[in-house]
Amino acid sequence: MPAVEPTDASMKQCAQLLNEGKLVAFPTETVYGLGANALNADACKAIFTVKQRDARDPLIVHVLGKDDAVKLQQLSPPTLHVFSLLTEKFWPGPLTIVGPASADIPSVVTGGSGCVGVRAPRGIIARQLLEAAQLPIAAPSANRFGHVSPTQAQHVLDDLADSYHSHFKADLQVLDGGSTECGIESTVVRLQCDDTEHQNACKNVTVVVLRRGVVTEEEIATACTTNNTREDISISVKFLQKAVKIPESDSTENSTPPPANTTKDTAPLLHSPGQLLKHYAPSKPTFLVAHADSKVLGHSGKFGVKTDADSTVTPIEKAVVIDFGTTLQYLKDTAAQYFNLSAEGDVQAANHRLFATLRQAENVQAADVIIVVVVGETQQETTEPPLKKTKVQQAGGAAAAINDRLFRAATGKQAQICNIE
Repeated sequence: MPAVEPTDASMKQCAQLLNEGKLVAFPTETVYGLGANALNADACKAIFTVKQRDARDPLIVHVLGKDDAVKLQQLSPPTLHVFSLLTEKFWPGPLTIVGPASADIPSVVTGGSGCVGVRAPRGIIARQLLEAAQLPIAAPSANRFGHVSPTQAQHVLDDLADSYHSHFKADLQVLDGGSTECGIESTVVRLQCDDTEHQNACKNVTVVVLRRGVVTEEEIATACTTNNTREDISISVKFLQKAVKIPESDSTENSTPPPANTTKDTAPLLHSPGQLLKHYAPSKPTFLVAHADSKVLGHSGKFGVKTDADSTVTPIEKAVVIDFGTTLQYLKDTAAQYFNLSAEGDVQAANHRLFATLRQAENVQAADVIIVVVVGETQQETTEPPLKKTKVQQAGGAAAAINDRLFRAATGKQAQICNIE
């Protein structure tokens, strides 16, 4: 069944499906989401089944605004103050705020963490669906778990139509809103008091960025600093670098999340989606490449891709090149296929094109591998486990979010452009 236009009739039908415990795919300003009634545990479990999603990866709950959101979390007065500052500035919009879940939220939504992320989307279709359904909607990206996120309705159907039909014996209803506005997921933050024993009297609240997205750390810090009228509350912002690797044998389709607030080596505690090492990944092996200049690679014009892990060399004719600016433009005529996220170096344009480009790249039949160039220049070495020594985008700024997606799409793997004699 093809995707449907968002008419009054289709919106009413989708709202009815949600109230009946079924799933609906719909566009937000970030990516397409696979939605269920956030208060219906069985409906939310179906999301995990259809997506083949690991049960420890929590869901984000979508609401119309602050009044609906605070009913789903248990916030202390200091964290509620910061919550209000952030929602006033960024809602509706691509910012998700994580806090302790209320009793109304099923544990399956929290992934066993006891916390839930909430956001008010600004996408018109998403807001119309929330109005029509009159319930909070839990919705991760509408794709196979770990695969490239969907920014078009056809992406959803390609990934989930068969799986949904197998589970529900019916066609998946997808509201078609065209290509999404932002192209990458929301920023996710968690509000953390420095005094866990006396949270109601907490003097210092940290806004911990769990997943980088459209809203930057700098914008969050400015909003908190400029608008904080409480002299008794100090607000800081920090980024938590996390890339969890879950063994394939430990990631089961119908697994049950661990009890709230517990963790063990094989069940890492996640407070936000987008924290797994392998995420947004194309079906072909994908590698990050450092900037390289053809002048230092010899003059034969014969290039290859040499992987850091095993020194395997793949001829560039067997590689899809995804460029930004003009960094890898010298490979344009010899690569199996060449894409440019933005020849002008526009990060916002690159965000918008990223996931659609990765999906195009994985479908190039003549290619064995995909190489992507890091966007921007700010990098820092890290040796934090489970990652081996590799370059990870650490600083904030507009390019940080897209580099996070590229890093996880490549599962942290790097390669170099080499000269083939």
